[in-house]
Amino acid sequence: MKKIKRLNFSADMALANYQGIKDQTRRLDTKLEVGDIVRQHEPYYKAVHGDAFKYIGQFRESQDTEWKYIPTGRYMRNEHARIYLLVTEVRQEKLDLISEYDAIREGVLRLENGSFKNYLFPNKSCATARESYISLWDKINAKGEIKMPFKANPTVSVITYTVITRNGVLPEEIMEVLQNG
Repeated sequence: MKKIKRLNFSADMALANYQGIKDQTRRLDTKLEVGDIVRQHEPYYKAVHGDAFKYIGQFRESQDTEWKYIPTGRYMRNEHARIYLLVTEVRQEKLDLISEYDAIREGVLRLENGSFKNYLFPNKSCATARESYISLWDKINAKGEIKMPFKANPTVSVITYTVITRNGVLPEEIMEVLQNG
């Protein structure tokens, strides 16, 4: 039986998938292939008492001490995943070859004034989607265990996908493929 694989997404990128403005991701290491089904794991809020949880975008920050923010999807239980993706293309390329078009496909946020979100410095903005993507990459990958800033220009896997579902329920035809391998 074919397995469902998982990918962790940051809060911003999980929301971009949910909103349908993201259909591409770059990863340092992936074992994904065309046709794979991917379960999105994302940051979430968990009830301090009990098993209740809320996704990013469903919860508004407050002084409510009944909810705890879980900043990484690494700990999300599989049954809580709401977004499933179908991999349609996987290719390798140097990170600095990302185009303006592909940066937009990565789901960077366009601001009301036409500029793009700066993920490293929220009080500033970026003139291009590519600049915004560079700030996103460095926010995620230039710190912690990885320490792979954009300027290191690694070879990455460029994964293109379509969203299968946003409600956690896979369509019957997908379930049949999984069961029949």
